[in-house]
Amino acid sequence: NNAWSYYQNTMPSRINDINKCVIFNIQQRLAPNDITGHILNDPVLRKQYTFITLPAIFEKETYIVFPISGKIIHIEKGGFLWPERFGNYESLKQDVGESVFQTQYLQKAVSSDKTVIKENMIIEKDENEVPSIEQADVIYASHDFPVKDKDTSDFLGSVLGYKIGANLYITDCLEKKMAFVKSVAYVKHLDEVYPGIIQVIEDKANGAPILQQLQDEVAGMQAFQPGTASKTQRLESASLYMESKNVIFVKNVFDKLNSKYLLSEDLNNLKKRLLNFPFVEHDDVCDAFSMLVLFVFMDRKYMVYGRSFNNDNIIENYSNDKDYSTIFFNKEGDIWKVLEIGIEYGEESKLIVKREARFKGSIQQVLDQLKEFANNKNVFIDCSPTQALNGLYTNKLYIERYEIEDFDKSVTQLNLAFSKKRVLINKNCLLTKSDIENFKFSKSKDDSMKYLTTKDGFVSCLRTALIYFGGIV
Repeated sequence: NNAWSYYQNTMPSRINDINKCVIFNIQQRLAPNDITGHILNDPVLRKQYTFITLPAIFEKETYIVFPISGKIIHIEKGGFLWPERFGNYESLKQDVGESVFQTQYLQKAVSSDKTVIKENMIIEKDENEVPSIEQADVIYASHDFPVKDKDTSDFLGSVLGYKIGANLYITDCLEKKMAFVKSVAYVKHLDEVYPGIIQVIEDKANGAPILQQLQDEVAGMQAFQPGTASKTQRLESASLYMESKNVIFVKNVFDKLNSKYLLSEDLNNLKKRLLNFPFVEHDDVCDAFSMLVLFVFMDRKYMVYGRSFNNDNIIENYSNDKDYSTIFFNKEGDIWKVLEIGIEYGEESKLIVKREARFKGSIQQVLDQLKEFANNKNVFIDCSPTQALNGLYTNKLYIERYEIEDFDKSVTQLNLAFSKKRVLINKNCLLTKSDIENFKFSKSKDDSMKYLTTKDGFVSCLRTALIYFGGIV
């Protein structure tokens, strides 16, 4: 970093005559982020330089032309740069090791033992080889927001991915300077584009006020507490899931000229940042990446319904019009979460989550939307934390409420119902599945905080439905 700071900020000012002077960077490669690496990774700076590489062993037939004398040296593919001194380089390769030989002698800078992520950890697959994001169990975005809205502040680092089964697919990322207002708009935008998305936000810097400001407007936001672990330690933990091939980078840009898929420019940038970490100028997107991986794979142990709720609770499109169904809703701030839940009576009665909806607006606007959502229903069950709407009657729409006196007991009952497969959810109810995954035990050592939050959204509708229908578990 010191070398780059001198090269970028100090040395150009030493030029006596900009019309006559030229900057030459002559070096043996040392690391992916050495001076040459910085130049190569900067799209503007890269265009100002001509690159000449003299590797110890040539990978292709090469002609070296001396511009003054006109002398030409011809080297065949596989030829050696200095055989008189090093022979075929085999002995030297054994002495210095593979990574040093690749970097310093073949001039292909690779990660060293001081970097966290190695090339073989990054698994890439073509878009047509992986399930699409439309088939996702859950869609995630992870954000590392900058500390201040200044030109000198860090970048926003953001990574988008989706989980199917045991795999996390990384499909997009963002690294740019973004002021607070635009950061808020960005979080809202993702919530609109990907219904049911879980957005992981580091609970510090600009992330903390964004969480606070949007808590009643955007569902699915999760505060990430990094604890005492450093950024390097977090990425080291995330690398374990990369080594096990559970993290996959999706190549979703099709190169028509070569008829193959490539990583997008943004994902390529993430890849370079990861391979060079911690020797990078900006590590925000690396931090967002590690947060996402750790949240998806490690935070699952804090899921309240993590062991009881699985794919056996998911059903295909449900279309039994003969069952008895009721509309349940939960109002949290400006967000209204609505479920149509039916019951199939039998030897083992089952609750079926048939449809879901999420509304925003005034009470009157949402009540109209509720009526439109289920125009053959007159009674709606309020599962909100407060009793403000209980007993409301308007436009032939009546609000009832079933009070849950023991929150913990209702959570336990739902857990049991999930495990016995007595609560089934339409696979299209992505928002409900997201809330089920979002409801977690608290990591706090304070015994008074058993759950991360008691605002469990669509889950509250399920807990109330167990009481409403009765006799399920």
